[in-house]
Amino acid sequence: MASTARKDRCHQVLLLHETLVQIFRHCSHPTLAAAAVVCWAWSEPVLEILWEEVWLGDFLKLLGGVIWADSSVRSDKRYAEKNIDRLILYGSWIKMAHLSDRLHDTFVDKLCTAITYLSRPLLPQLRDLKIHYYCNAPKETDMSHPLIFAGPMLRKLSLTSTYGKTTTAFHTQLPTLSPFLEELVLSIDVAVETSVFGVAEMLAHLPALRLVDIRANALGHNIDAIISTLASHQHLEELRIWNMQLVSSYSVPAPFRGFASLRRLSSTWCRGISSFLMGLSPTSHPTYIAVIDAFMAPYTLEEFFQAVSAFNQLECLIVQGQKDDSGVPSVEILGPLRSCSALETLEITLEYDIPINDDDLEALVSYLPRLINIKLGRASRRTSMGRSHLTLRALTIIATSCPMIRFVSVNLDASRNVALEMVYHPTLLERIDVQGSYIEDRVAVALFLARLPASNDLYLWHNGCRKEWEEVEEILFGFQDARRL
Repeated sequence: MASTARKDRCHQVLLLHETLVQIFRHCSHPTLAAAAVVCWAWSEPVLEILWEEVWLGDFLKLLGGVIWADSSVRSDKRYAEKNIDRLILYGSWIKMAHLSDRLHDTFVDKLCTAITYLSRPLLPQLRDLKIHYYCNAPKETDMSHPLIFAGPMLRKLSLTSTYGKTTTAFHTQLPTLSPFLEELVLSIDVAVETSVFGVAEMLAHLPALRLVDIRANALGHNIDAIISTLASHQHLEELRIWNMQLVSSYSVPAPFRGFASLRRLSSTWCRGISSFLMGLSPTSHPTYIAVIDAFMAPYTLEEFFQAVSAFNQLECLIVQGQKDDSGVPSVEILGPLRSCSALETLEITLEYDIPINDDDLEALVSYLPRLINIKLGRASRRTSMGRSHLTLRALTIIATSCPMIRFVSVNLDASRNVALEMVYHPTLLERIDVQGSYIEDRVAVALFLARLPASNDLYLWHNGCRKEWEEVEEILFGFQDARRL
């Protein structure tokens, strides 16, 4: 048994060595070699091999970078001591550390002892640190571990928890660690008011931030203090807001002005987001806006699209979720987007129907010459649950009016079929995703798509039985260039 284990271990070492050699050979360019990373360990057997092989240290120097990844830092004393010794030996080459689950007390205590002995950060070259807690919320003492690991080179920090918990101890110590931090992903416990203000105060001392991702453990909590602090950051390019509100009432105007460099905004739907967009600095030109899990009253939907219309450099707009009324005319939704002439991706998928008029759609796409990807329809594919809202003529409009269109995903209204001769227009479509409910639509769509010479990907969602599809079986043979159906 022991002999077999040794053979297996030797085989693993040789295989690992060969893999690393291949990585190095393919990173001959200096820039690639500097960027190369080795996964330190996801499994304990590989971890043991990596730590104990003498040649690894010199090899890591050649690669110029290494990632330390461990999904379960164990709490027993022997394992902790062993890991600390290895970190002291190889820590100066580690540039990325991705950890999950809990860093147990024993391990953290040993880290503190090692730092005191070394009189320097354990990972002085660390630039990217990600830690995620799955189960238990970290204690105050645990929250100091980013400071234990990292030195002044830290540029990216992600500290998240399934339950959105962090502590004030971390908020107050981070700015002294790395004022040059550029990316911050952070879970906060918005149920504790001091947590929100602690984060706001911390952000005020991190002027170099380019990306901030703030997520909370509950929906609907006000984070005005955090947003107001970020508004003055001159380098902030991307903001992500999850499960939080910007203002406490629809009727209260958002007190936010600034975000001079903002280019990308991602958010769950939150009160005040329209006012937030309207309050951006004139020098702010978002190119990407994504709003998901949207529950929109009709007037807020119109207000949102009106706010978006001010961004003539917007390249991608994604709105997903639901609204509580089906009476919003499509001109109120699509009309304002005419000024967004740089749009390349447009996705509007709400749970309930929006009666999009073909003429409104045609008027819109004629103003979007750079449109590549369009998706209009339901948030789900349950098209049998009520009426869909686009016609085959709408599909034709998209195919013929957008010279750069490549990807189309639409719902079809089977009750308003059009003559087949109206839907023959060759385009450069590479992917088309069609949802319909009736056999008439499926035949018409199949005839239409079979004539598209460059259609590589075809997705047809339907609610019929196999017998009905036999009627279009012959038509499907016309897809000479289709790669996926």
